[in-house]
Amino acid sequence: MKKIIQGTAVALTGVMALTLLPTMGISNIAYAAAKSKKVKVGTVNGVKVKVNKKNNVTVTWKKAKKAKKYEVSITETSSKLTSIKVVKKTKLVFRGNEGCKYIIKVRGVNKKKGKYSAKKTVSIAKKKTNVAQIKKFKADLKKAQKDIAAAKAAVTSAKKKAAESKAKLEAADMRNKEKVKKIEDEKVAAEQRLSKAEEKLGQAEQINRGQEPFLFEAENHCGGSQRT
Repeated sequence: MKKIIQGTAVALTGVMALTLLPTMGISNIAYAAAKSKKVKVGTVNGVKVKVNKKNNVTVTWKKAKKAKKYEVSITETSSKLTSIKVVKKTKLVFRGNEGCKYIIKVRGVNKKKGKYSAKKTVSIAKKKTNVAQIKKFKADLKKAQKDIAAAKAAVTSAKKKAAESKAKLEAADMRNKEKVKKIEDEKVAAEQRLSKAEEKLGQAEQINRGQEPFLFEAENHCGGSQRT
């Protein structure tokens, strides 16, 4: 009896499957097939890190299987801050800081994320201080400061001399004006004296002209008495 019931259940399941299959769309079937098929992204290998003189860090790696893009994890060890950079190519360049150490790892992404690659560590050394250059810089700075002070003093002195020269010029101009005024006053006084002298001369000439007849008669009278 149990075998008959089990056989009937299997038969019903098959019939239901055959009945429902035609009602499902082809797209639903494809979706179900794609869903059932898991996408497994490969692990990133061959990670290399290089640093140039300008502290630019270049990270390269090999393509991962089925990866469409990549996530690059960058962790600064002292602050423990992590930044994630997403790129489509197998290369990333970022600017590092002097004296910092970075831990870098990469993984592929294609809807799902793959496993991270092996960690790579890169350190950016601080630039060495050149003692001789610092001394030279300080000496040059000191000399430049002296030159600036000397130039400022020269400018101040030149301004002072210019002010003194201007004052002397104004004083000389004032004296010249006074001399010119004095000469002009003397000229006016001389012209006035000349005018008075000419006036007196005119008066004297008039008086002389008025006495000429009397003088003529006196001369004639004297001459007549002599002739007698």
